[in-house]
Amino acid sequence: MPAHASASVGNVLFATLVAASLTHGIGSVGHFKSWWTLSAFGQNWDAEGFCIAHKGTVFDSHLLSLYGQIVLAAVLYVAASKSSATGRTELAVVSGHAESVLSHGFGHGFIYLIADERGGLSREQPLVTAATPLLIAAALLLISVFFFWNLLQRTSFPPLLRAAQAIVAAFVIPTMLPTIMVFGITGAVIFGNLHLDLLCHGLCGKKDRFYALYGAFQSVSMIAMWAEPLLCDSYLVRFGGHAFFDYSIPLGFLGYIAVASSLSPREKQVKAA
Repeated sequence: MPAHASASVGNVLFATLVAASLTHGIGSVGHFKSWWTLSAFGQNWDAEGFCIAHKGTVFDSHLLSLYGQIVLAAVLYVAASKSSATGRTELAVVSGHAESVLSHGFGHGFIYLIADERGGLSREQPLVTAATPLLIAAALLLISVFFFWNLLQRTSFPPLLRAAQAIVAAFVIPTMLPTIMVFGITGAVIFGNLHLDLLCHGLCGKKDRFYALYGAFQSVSMIAMWAEPLLCDSYLVRFGGHAFFDYSIPLGFLGYIAVASSLSPREKQVKAA
């Protein structure tokens, strides 16, 4: 694919991803604030803010996310480490995401404990309240700080902006916002930043075929994000629920590594040009 075509395809993909993540976040917040009603998103999603399958069992969606993301984070860590060792910048972009996947999984483990204790996720209370056991509250906040800091520091935005967003999001989302809004707002903050950064700056500073390819694989998790509420009642509530989305994130990275590794290195393409 010619360089200008790759750039155009990547730009369209990442612009769409930014719009989709912000629309999903704003749409879900407005729904839970009763500004409008997203009836297409279904009753099970409306009840929890997530599509929860097998609720209250060892196969609860939050626990499935925990189990699966521990395994997938380990696989991604090995794959990313091997890719980084090649010195190829277009592969090294995946390095560091395994840690975020792991912290995401542990976060779901703690959400399960809180939801189990409270009988569900609250439409009024935040995830962490004065009544939350100290150890659980501390663990959740530490995970939140690591999760947002690790991901937002990966962008090329000004350092102060990255730090401010990470700190505010890490503490405000779990301590001030209703728990039922956590998924929508977190997705908007994380995906909005990561995809806007790529749209503005390219993949490691370049907009080539790897930029377009990365955008294609990033689309996997965005499709899963929208499929979760739309297909929850009819399908996903019986087959994993929210775990379907959570697994799509590391699987998208692994798919990118597999395909990008099979292509000629970026450096060789530049020299050849």
